[in-house]
Amino acid sequence: MLDYYSEFPGPDEDHAKKTIQSKFYKTNVDNEYKFFLSNIKHGGETQTKLINEAFESSDVIKDGRIKFSFSGWMVFGIPDIMHYLKIAIENYYDKMKIRMIGLFKSLVYLNMIYSDTVEKMYSPDSNYVTNIIKYHYNQTNENRIKIVEK
Repeated sequence: MLDYYSEFPGPDEDHAKKTIQSKFYKTNVDNEYKFFLSNIKHGGETQTKLINEAFESSDVIKDGRIKFSFSGWMVFGIPDIMHYLKIAIENYYDKMKIRMIGLFKSLVYLNMIYSDTVEKMYSPDSNYVTNIIKYHYNQTNENRIKIVEK
């Protein structure tokens, strides 16, 4: 049966990408990546980027067409692309995970710096308290005394 299809040329690049896009959510990834894979928007920028990366990595396209015949595409091309797609998904997820960890760490450090600054700023011996707050406090007290005396 596949001998008959070996006479036909492989699909063009757009048709091949649509074929892989239809099989995108059936990619055999580990359990760690399944939730991430299910949340990728169908036809979105991330999905297109991952599919293009898989095609570039697998090197199955030559001059806008698939290198294989139609039967070669079905037997060797699609599994090869799906393998590279799995690798692209895992790499993308790992990069996102590293970015999120970095974001959370930086937020924790910024919060620590903020709390230290506030603590130092409002301590009784700080310049801010002795010069600015006490001055404004004394000014408002003088104004209150003037208002009460009238």
